[in-house]
Amino acid sequence: MKNGIGLALILLISICTLNSVNHSGSDSLLINRIIEGNLTENDLNPDYSANCNRLGIYYYNTNKALIGIELTAEQIDLLKVKNAYSIVSQKIKEEYQKLTITFNQDKQQKTFFLKNEKIISPDSYYKKEMKKVETEYIRFYFSDSERYNQLASDFLNSEIERFLNIFSDFVTKDRIALLKKNKIDYIICSSMQEMQEITGFQTNGIALLNDDTVVSIDPSHMHEITHLLINFVIRDNQLYTHPIFQEGLAVAFGGRSGRSPKTITDSAIYLLQNGFISFDEILSVQTFQNQDASLTYALSGLLNDYLLKTNSPAAYLSLYKKYSVPPAVFPNLSVNKNDLSLDSNWEAYFKKVSKPVTDSVFSTKLLKETSDYRIFLINNTQDKWRIVIKKGVYCFLKDNRLNNYRSRIFGELLPNTKYNGQRYAIKAENDEIILYSLDLDRITYMISNGFSNTLLIRELPDGFLEFETDNQEILKIISN
Repeated sequence: MKNGIGLALILLISICTLNSVNHSGSDSLLINRIIEGNLTENDLNPDYSANCNRLGIYYYNTNKALIGIELTAEQIDLLKVKNAYSIVSQKIKEEYQKLTITFNQDKQQKTFFLKNEKIISPDSYYKKEMKKVETEYIRFYFSDSERYNQLASDFLNSEIERFLNIFSDFVTKDRIALLKKNKIDYIICSSMQEMQEITGFQTNGIALLNDDTVVSIDPSHMHEITHLLINFVIRDNQLYTHPIFQEGLAVAFGGRSGRSPKTITDSAIYLLQNGFISFDEILSVQTFQNQDASLTYALSGLLNDYLLKTNSPAAYLSLYKKYSVPPAVFPNLSVNKNDLSLDSNWEAYFKKVSKPVTDSVFSTKLLKETSDYRIFLINNTQDKWRIVIKKGVYCFLKDNRLNNYRSRIFGELLPNTKYNGQRYAIKAENDEIILYSLDLDRITYMISNGFSNTLLIRELPDGFLEFETDNQEILKIISN
C-alpha cells in the first residue's frame, strides 16, 4: 500500500479448528466473528452502514452493508482445516486499519478495512484520498484527473434519465430527488492494478451492491450502473436474479466490455441464426454459467431488448422480479420459456433487427469525397449510405472539453501518437469497420464479416474498403 502506510501490528495465526481460536482484545474478538461468519451490524462503522442505505435500496433477509464484505461459506469451510490461514493486521493512517486473511491452500487473500475498529468497505477507504466531482445523478471519484471527462459524465447522466423515464410509473418524485441528492458513486480507476486493489478483481468494471458504487477502468460504464438502477426502481428485491434478466438488461441498456448495446445484440443475431447458441441453453442458471459469457450475455441482451420493446414496463418488472430469488434457490433456478413470449411478436422483432442494410443497386450520387474516403447515397434514400474508405485509423471531431482527458482506447489504437481531444476514431480493416467513442472509451458501432452470413465489407481493386450503413452517427462524424 502507498501513502506511507506503517506496519503497527502483525498477528500470525495458525489453527487446528475454528474453535481453537483464542485471542484477547477487540481485534481478536472481531477476527473470531469474521472467520466464524458471525458479523453483525455492531461490527460495522455507523457512517459506512448509513451510506449503504442512502439510496433506499434493500435486499430481502440481507444486511446490505455486508454484501461482498463477509467471508463466503466456502471460505469459512476452508478455515476449518489445520493451518488453514494467516492474518496480518496493519494500522494504516490515522484511525484506519487493514486485516488481510491469506488462505494457505491457494494463497488467495481476503481483506477487511476498519475505521475506528469498525468494518468499512475497501472502496470507502480508497475514496477518501481521491478527487471528487458531483453531477446530477453520479458522484465521480478518481485518482487520475485525466481519466474523467464531462462528455462521459453527461452521457451517463442522460442514460440514467432515460432509464428512469422508462420506469417512471414506478419511481416517485421523492425517489428521484433522493437519487439526485445522494447519488450513485462511481470510481474511475487509473489502471487495472488500482481496480485490483479496490475490488480484489481484475475486471473492466463491477457494481458493488453493498454501497451502490460502480468501479470501472472506463468513464462510461452504463452496464454496471444499470445493475444498480433496476434495484433502485424495485427498491426491495431478492439478492439473486437469473442472469438472463440481470445481465441481459445490463447489456440491452449498457452494452458490455467496452461495446455499445447494438454492437452486442448485432452479434447475438448472427450467433442465433447460425446455431452457436439457443434460448434452451440459457434457461437454467447452471447451463447459462457453463456457456461462454460472450454468447450468453449477447443473447440475453437481445432478448431483453425485445422484452422491453414489446412489453409494458409493468410486465417487464413483474418478469424480472419473478426470477429474483433467495440465495438457496438461485443455483437451481430455471426460466419458463413460455414467459419469454417467443411467439409471433418475437418473429416480427427478429425479422426487423436482422434485416441487412445492403442494397443490390448503388446510386452514383456522390455526397462527399476526400483522399481517405468517399460517401455515396444509396438509391436516393435518406437513410442508407455506401462508404468507401482507405484501410487505417482515422480520428474525428476535436472537442476542447477533452483537452485534459486521456483516452485509453486512443492509446491502444495509436500508441505512438499524442491524443489531441478527438471524440471519435474509425478503424478500417479487411473484415471489420469499428467506430470508437474516445470520450466514452467504448466501441459505438461495428460492422464485421466475421459476424455476418453475407459479405458486408468488400475490398475494391484500389485497396479501399466498401460497406453500406444506416448508422446516422458514423455518417455525421465523417461528413463534418
